[in-house]
Amino acid sequence: MLLYIRIKSLTKVVGYVLTAEDVIIGYCAFMVDDEPEYANIIRGKWITNTSFVVFHRVAISKQYLGKGLAQLMLKFVEKIAVKKNIYSIKADTNFDNIGMLRIFEKHGYVYCGEVTFRGSSRKAFEKNLQIT
Repeated sequence: MLLYIRIKSLTKVVGYVLTAEDVIIGYCAFMVDDEPEYANIIRGKWITNTSFVVFHRVAISKQYLGKGLAQLMLKFVEKIAVKKNIYSIKADTNFDNIGMLRIFEKHGYVYCGEVTFRGSSRKAFEKNLQIT
């Protein structure tokens, strides 16, 4: 499997696809210091106030669910962050996204509060890569 195909906006890389041979089987967005809603966290606070990577929009093809691919993508993003000397990963998910909530817990992400997107509250998590 490959996790190196980058999707670019006009000025920066914004996402990666996971492929099996020539078939796209997963996607995640990856942005640095680029989530304005994270400044408005409620019912808690972030662990760090340093530069951070945002891990967003994780999607895995139905045929490949349950194979640990979202975890693989998360670890890939963490490695990229460290290479860029960024040691904070922030992410959010719906309250009922049991799979993603388990992944965050398994990989040492800490629940920090709630953020709101399009009028909907979401659980917010952070992992400080300097203490893992």
